[in-house]
Order: sequence, then structure tokens, then C-alpha cells
Amino acid sequence: MALVRERGAALATGSFEEIAALVAEADSQGFRKLILTHPYDKAPGLSLPEVQILSQPHVRVEFVFCSITPRWAFTDAATIAHCIKTIGPSRVLISSDGGQAHNPMPADGYRRFVELLHDEGIAAEDFRVMCRDNGDDLLHG
Repeated sequence: MALVRERGAALATGSFEEIAALVAEADSQGFRKLILTHPYDKAPGLSLPEVQILSQPHVRVEFVFCSITPRWAFTDAATIAHCIKTIGPSRVLISSDGGQAHNPMPADGYRRFVELLHDEGIAAEDFRVMCRDNGDDLLHG
């Protein structure tokens, strides 16, 4: 963690227990770039209350299009949109995680993901935060 913090990089996560310990340790070390990756996928398989517990100010929750594609279908756009509305877009990153032979190319998956989340009531200004501002903060903040 110290090396990642010194380099200004971001650190991604694992299971709920590991994530909870990592979030607490990151907070105690003043670590400000932690990414909770695809929380509704089979691993880590988190619930909304668990995501709420973990979504501290220094944690960004990353949702990926591949989580809702037919091949994996760990969750759906409505569930992700509900989580975004619950924890707020300032805590969320949107990604495609695509490009595999059975999934769309990243740009196509990303576009479709945004469309589906917008259909579930996520506002355009929220996408600017989730798709641009939060990533920029992780890279340059």
C-alpha cells in the first residue's frame, strides 16, 4: 500500500472481509485512491448494504458493463443504477471491461452501459462525474 500511495497510483480490491480491512487500513494510512471493483460480480458478490459500508470518501466503486452482459449476467442495469443513486455518483467509476471474444469491444460496451444506466434514470451530469471526473481524480488528483 505504501508503494502504491507513494507512486500516486490506485489500488483495487477482493472479498468483503479483505475489502473492509483494506478500506480501514487505507484510511489509517491516509491512502486516497482505492477502487472497489465490480462489487456485484460473483467475486466479491457484495450486497448494497456492504457497498454502502465500504463506499468511504477515499473509495471509488467501479461498475463494469461485462457484469450485465448475457455471458456473465451477475447483475442488471437497474440494480447498478439503484446503487449509484444510493451512494452517489461522486463515489462511482463506470467501465466496460469488454473486448473478449464473447463481449462487445470496450467502446461499444461502454456506450451501451451508459445508455442502459441512463434508461434507469441516471442523469447526464452524473455520467460526467462517473466517466470523467472520478477517473481524472484517480489519475491526476
